Amino acid sequence: MARALGCLRYLLIAGTVVLGISGVVTSAFAGFFLYQLNEYKQLTPENVYGPSIVLLVLGIFTCVIGWLSWHFFDFTQKGQAILFVTSLVIISLFEMSAGIWALVRHEQIDFLPTAHLKTIFMDKENQPLWEHIQAKFLCCGMDGPIDYRGKNSVPWSCCDISSSLNPNNDKFTCTSMYGRGCHHVMINRTKSILLHVFLLSLGKLLLEIFLIICTTCYMKAFVDRIERRRQDALTRRISSQVVYHPDNNKKLLDQQSSAFRTDSIE
Repeated sequence: MARALGCLRYLLIAGTVVLGISGVVTSAFAGFFLYQLNEYKQLTPENVYGPSIVLLVLGIFTCVIGWLSWHFFDFTQKGQAILFVTSLVIISLFEMSAGIWALVRHEQIDFLPTAHLKTIFMDKENQPLWEHIQAKFLCCGMDGPIDYRGKNSVPWSCCDISSSLNPNNDKFTCTSMYGRGCHHVMINRTKSILLHVFLLSLGKLLLEIFLIICTTCYMKAFVDRIERRRQDALTRRISSQVVYHPDNNKKLLDQQSSAFRTDSIE
């Protein structure tokens, strides 16, 4: 029993280190997801930043709790284990809420408002943005090359270079353009980021549930050990009273004397 209790204690101490590292990793990935969502904010749906922000803040808190637990908790007292598991439960509830929030937004996103999308597309200041998106994600226009029919020409970023560059094409003429629009590409990209946010929160939640279970088992074993020591101490005290108490010894001698006299008369 003592060996199992010691193993659980060292497991919890190691768990505080893993918890701190997981907080750093969570904050780093959440910050990266925020950067991805903000990189093309003109074409990013609204109300998708919240889950990543929550995970970023919770990652910082988790890192702080792991650091404090490593420096100040040796888990030799029941109160330390209770405080540790309470902190984990609170963080886990918020992370579960962030994961559910990200999953709900993932299912709700379908399309950007058409009027908003057209305004961004027609604004000349956003043309470098569109060209960068078209070249990077291999798409063209909002819904396809047909969106450029009201303009003088289709930009080279819409050209499918893999089809246009061939040994027989000396003048580099665009013979094929990307057929898919950038609207669907950006929506799918946002949904993919939200799915990764959900998976990040799920992974960290599973780690915290494991630590909560380990801490609960440690607390139970710790309480059982204290109760067993208390029972052993009470048993030893009763035994010492029976053996050494003067009244008990006197009664025992009287009983022995009576038995001896009875035997003598007979």
